[in-house]
Amino acid sequence: MNCSKVTGNKPDRKPTSGKGTGPRSISRRLAAGLIAITVLISIVTIAAIYFNAIREQEAALMKRADEYRDYLVGALEQPLWEYDDNTISSIGRTFLQNELVAGLVINETSGRVIFSGKASRESDVIKRTGKIYYHGELLGEVQICFTKRYVKEAGHRLLTSSAMTMLFVSMSLVFLTHLLLRIFLKKPLETLG
Repeated sequence: MNCSKVTGNKPDRKPTSGKGTGPRSISRRLAAGLIAITVLISIVTIAAIYFNAIREQEAALMKRADEYRDYLVGALEQPLWEYDDNTISSIGRTFLQNELVAGLVINETSGRVIFSGKASRESDVIKRTGKIYYHGELLGEVQICFTKRYVKEAGHRLLTSSAMTMLFVSMSLVFLTHLLLRIFLKKPLETLG
């Protein structure tokens, strides 16, 4: 009999090192899964808080813009009726000093501009227009623009503080959970392995 004959048996494989199946690996996978879930929940929560806050800030700004427009229309009725350019200019300059006002235009019914002024060159504004009547007669129109800059700044501050808070909470949660997994699951997982 020839002993050098090759048989169809495959050579024995080396035993696997067990990498990725031990108790430490399982706790790491659980911790990684928890981190992923926590990050996802944090992102969704921060986005919801941010967009809700921006929507509320813009609604408050629109309400304030309507109030300012109505007040301005009321303040201009008498001076426009009397064609008092000095008083109209004084009212216009006073309104432009407000940090929310980005621009103001006051027209007569003929379209002639009585007062025009810009406080800033921002393009992202809320515009409000109001007709000026006196004793039922249309005298002119006012257009006032309000800046959204403060809404955006408040949104950015909220986003930053929310992100920092959620990051701290998430990291604390992950650390505590990982610690608890190692303490309470280590022995049961070792018995399984």
